[in-house]
Amino acid sequence: MDGSQAGYFYRPGTDTMNTTWVLYLQGGGGCSDLQGCEDWMNKPRGHCLQGCKGSSSGWEDTKKGVNSCLPDEEDNPAFFKAHHVYVPYCTGDGHAGRIGVKDDSNEFGPYYFDGHLNLIKILRHLAQETSFLQMEKMLFQGQSAGGIGVFRNCDAVGQWAKKNIGKKAQVKCNPVAGFYVAGFTEDQGNPTLPPTPYEQHAAGLAAPPPSEFDPKAPQDPYYPPHCVEALPAGTAPWSCGSATWLYQTMKQPMFITQDMFDYSQIGGGGGMNKNEVGTCPGNEYISYSGKAMKNTTTQMVSKKKSDGLFLTSCYEHGNYPIATIDGINRVAALASWWNADGTVPRVMADTCQEGNGFMPCGAGGPQGCPHIQPCE
Repeated sequence: MDGSQAGYFYRPGTDTMNTTWVLYLQGGGGCSDLQGCEDWMNKPRGHCLQGCKGSSSGWEDTKKGVNSCLPDEEDNPAFFKAHHVYVPYCTGDGHAGRIGVKDDSNEFGPYYFDGHLNLIKILRHLAQETSFLQMEKMLFQGQSAGGIGVFRNCDAVGQWAKKNIGKKAQVKCNPVAGFYVAGFTEDQGNPTLPPTPYEQHAAGLAAPPPSEFDPKAPQDPYYPPHCVEALPAGTAPWSCGSATWLYQTMKQPMFITQDMFDYSQIGGGGGMNKNEVGTCPGNEYISYSGKAMKNTTTQMVSKKKSDGLFLTSCYEHGNYPIATIDGINRVAALASWWNADGTVPRVMADTCQEGNGFMPCGAGGPQGCPHIQPCE
């Protein structure tokens, strides 16, 4: 974001003949205006130097990896032997921006919003410097903003692999906590519209009309062409920034890992302050948002026989591995879908909330699957 060199971490597969790869996109929020982008870029990340969130200047020399990039068989049984590629997030654009030239007049600031451009260049670099061109199967995974990046870039990565590696190269995608945003709400006739913001919902008011301008335009976001082409006449191209629109047109196989009651969407997107949790208006909004997420994901994924869903009934953003549905965690569900072995249903959505006022109630304990107390 600050103009420093983008990059990635790479761990070769433990077997030199291994043709399975995992490409992981790091998450970490993002920005949508001048002040927000300045704050995001200058925010420290972990033990990095000041300003490292929007820079590579403070990156570690090595990284263990996370999720399906872990090298441990116990924590990552399906992919621990694979080639692992970890892409740090330093652009504030959900890995979707295409601003590769500094512009002092940019409304969001004179920064490089080039997440999508970086990803394509990383694929090219892998092809030049590693055995990537022998890849036969890839899991393209990311969490939070990385999950958004997986949604936005999934088909682009699949198309790149087919063009540059060949038809043998299969890309499957796993966005974790990246389904921004749900539709199919109780109060809007159009199933593609997002949930009504908290302020209007609590007051019983209708949702404000959609923006007439792309709110992310200063980042020049990448919207998959096949999604834009499939939009009804008069629908804004930036509608394809919503997973509800985008998922319907996606070509690559996808396994969606998501919390039904995603507090990042309820608070960040919906505008509900965390202090409202436990109040009756707050709990009603949490229930409303959870229903929209469940309706959207279960209805859409069920129509695609190649796809899968792991939807926990948690008030969480990231879906901890200890959270379970019918005793199954996300690691086992993903592995079963990947291997197509039929040991776990491809679509798993928690049902405990149906008899619980539609509130978070999933298994995994308070730390693994946070619940919400009844309002007073």
